[in-house]
Amino acid sequence: MKKSYFEIDENFEEIIENALPNEKIISINNITTGWTNIVYEVETNLRKLFFPFSKR
Repeated sequence: MKKSYFEIDENFEEIIENALPNEKIISINNITTGWTNIVYEVETNLRKLFFPFSKR
């Protein structure tokens, strides 16, 4: 069965990089205030994005 959540020790930078293959990542910042999600703010050469990953 495939899990529907993420663990805190997963390689989120790799997941994010794979999701944006045609963009140059300028910065990746973990936002530590989330209770139910692990959230990253990502700035690329084209835009600023937020990636929420559901915690267990």
